Amino acid sequence: MNRKIRVLIAIVLMLFALLVVLLLTLSLGSLIEFWQQLETLPVWVKAIYAGLVLLIFGLAIALLWWLFRPVGKKALPGSLPKAPDEAAIARQLAEAREQGIDTLHIEEELGKLQRRREAGEIHVAVFGEISSGKSSLIKAILPSEEIETNVTGGTTRALHEFRWTSPAGDTLVIVDMPGLNEADGSLDPLAAEEAQRSHLVLFVTDADLTRSQYEAIRMLREHGKPVIVALNKADWYEKEALESLQASLSNRLGEIPVVTVRSGSEEIVIRQLADGSEEPAVRRVAPQVDELLEAMQRVIDSRRDVLDSLRDAAVFVLAQRKLEDAMAEERDRRASQIVADYSRKAVVGGLAAISPGSDLLIQGFLGTRMVRELSQLYNVPVRQADTELLLELVQKHVGTTKTLMLAIAGNGLKAFPGMGTIAGGLLHAIAYGMIFNTLGKAVAQSLQTRGELRPLVASRLFKEQLGVNLESSARRYAKVALEELGKRDS
Repeated sequence: MNRKIRVLIAIVLMLFALLVVLLLTLSLGSLIEFWQQLETLPVWVKAIYAGLVLLIFGLAIALLWWLFRPVGKKALPGSLPKAPDEAAIARQLAEAREQGIDTLHIEEELGKLQRRREAGEIHVAVFGEISSGKSSLIKAILPSEEIETNVTGGTTRALHEFRWTSPAGDTLVIVDMPGLNEADGSLDPLAAEEAQRSHLVLFVTDADLTRSQYEAIRMLREHGKPVIVALNKADWYEKEALESLQASLSNRLGEIPVVTVRSGSEEIVIRQLADGSEEPAVRRVAPQVDELLEAMQRVIDSRRDVLDSLRDAAVFVLAQRKLEDAMAEERDRRASQIVADYSRKAVVGGLAAISPGSDLLIQGFLGTRMVRELSQLYNVPVRQADTELLLELVQKHVGTTKTLMLAIAGNGLKAFPGMGTIAGGLLHAIAYGMIFNTLGKAVAQSLQTRGELRPLVASRLFKEQLGVNLESSARRYAKVALEELGKRDS
């Protein structure tokens, strides 16, 4: 309820309470008389009266509490959906396999999760813009590892894993990710999936965050994982400027820890030689990553009991999304097959028409059947009236382009030697193949994107797509028609 409305209701209640007090004051004499009469009544009557008074006051207090109770924060739009459990994923996989859907990559994802469970390692995903020093920071944490770094940035083109045992004895797997700019400023799908598999996300930056970086952190937080922001190259800043930037980031990021780090660098110094001359020399500046390591350890120690469950839940969401994508891909493949089958039947039906108008009866029957099969595939109920209206609207669009389509059908036949001129019935059959191909795609798109068949929308899609790739479509269905004629002749 809106706060202003709650305040208004509270004011009304207070005024009502004052009114009650005023009435009680004015009727004080009557109250005294009432109390004297109450004293003479039996105990059970007094008990009922006391119960009613307590009930009324209790309801008033409950109403006030409901109006001003603390309201928990609502989940942000796009936040991590409720994760399915492992049993639910197993059931969905079994159902998908029964439908002939390839689930191998999803089973591999769950297998990877099981292997990580058994290993008992903490996985840390490292994100950041290119040139922010991700690889250099990992090298500072793991000085013995051979990690490629490059001052031009953008050297991390794939996922690289590095194992490290923390001073507390935890085994960490640190995963270096491609820079965000290498994925057009957004999360690379491969990196985003690895974030879901990880326990902790480390976001590296060497300056104030840009809009795209804030968006990337928001997307990472959607996976329900702890995030630490590492402000790298701290030696670039004066102390006051660094503290101001760290405070500003902490204020805007809320509960996300912001730590300063220095991954190590080189500086030019002047060295004095024994003969009194001077020469420039390169001096290595030691890295400073203690604050980061302490922050990581705090997350591990304080949330170790829930890190695994958060990781598992995120992986189950990832597996479910992959399964949904696989099912959608399979559904689209079957829809394309249905459309192709009915387009071929439309060609055959056009060739079979022997009397004027009979082709319309044949194609109307096929059109109804095609819409019905597509609706069953997408599990969308479709009314017969909607199907009839759609076919009526489509027929009107076809009527305005019939001459053009027949001409294009004739051009399609010219691709085959000896077919410069042909009977009109064959041209109509080719045109019907093109019409059904376009109609089927429009219906499938409407069912997929809207979850229902809307005749006006589907007919508009049909009209828009009818002129797309007509030449290649005409050649394809001319071949189908000629193949059918060849079967009859043989």
